[in-house]
Amino acid sequence: MIYLIKRYGLWRRGEGLGYTRDIAVAGHFTKDEAGEHFKEEGVSIHSAFDLVAQLRNCRTRHEAAIASINDLLGVSYG
Repeated sequence: MIYLIKRYGLWRRGEGLGYTRDIAVAGHFTKDEAGEHFKEEGVSIHSAFDLVAQLRNCRTRHEAAIASINDLLGVSYG
C-alpha cells in the first residue's frame, strides 16, 4: 500500500525535496518509510486508499450542493 506524509498541513515530497501544498507532487512512501517520519512533530500518515475514498465522498457532496444551488437558480445543464 502507498502512504503519504502530511506535516503541519503540507504534503512531504519524495527524495528529501521538502513539503508542498499540492498533493499531486507529494511523495509516495511504503508503510515503513512513512513510519520513520511519524516521530516528527506535526506529522500524520495517510494511506492513499483512504485519501481517495475521502475525495470521492467530498466530490459527491459538492456535486449534490451544486445541483441544489442550480435548482434554486433555475439553472439546467445537460
